[in-house]
Amino acid sequence: MTSLNCYPLADLANGRLEMLWAFGIDAMNDFTREYKTVMPAVDFTNLPYWDFYAALRPASLLRLLKKYPLYKAAYPTVDNP
Repeated sequence: MTSLNCYPLADLANGRLEMLWAFGIDAMNDFTREYKTVMPAVDFTNLPYWDFYAALRPASLLRLLKKYPLYKAAYPTVDNP
């Protein structure tokens, strides 16, 4: 069972990924720094794990790009083999 203390890391990881896509790595790092400032009680040791977990969710949609043209239109910048 996952500890309830991990959920802030899941939220942060999702937010980091969205900030990265929308505004770039500097904005993601600024967001992370601010989050750590307002959430000092959170242990950030497992953040890389949650970053990876957050990245897997959209990556699983890549297979749909080839099969469904609607997904292709929604993600035009993704290189599709």
